[in-house]
Amino acid sequence: MIYHPLAAEQKPYDVRIWHCNGFKEHWHSNTEIYICLQGQLTIRIEGVDFQLSADDTLFVASNESHEIFCNRNDTYVLLISF
Repeated sequence: MIYHPLAAEQKPYDVRIWHCNGFKEHWHSNTEIYICLQGQLTIRIEGVDFQLSADDTLFVASNESHEIFCNRNDTYVLLISF
């Protein structure tokens, strides 16, 4: 977990390492940053596909429709949501 003294009580963000298994199309008010740590994944944002491999980063703005595809069992992603 990442901590910041101004937000220590409120925790307006979430940081996790995610074993990617895909996620159906959705949207939300959070902004997300995906950093591929290992493996490969595809993130579709508003109908446009982005291929991520190790060390690639993708920013998903709030209220953007997105879907995640993982075809490999060894894909891990650092996900920051705020």
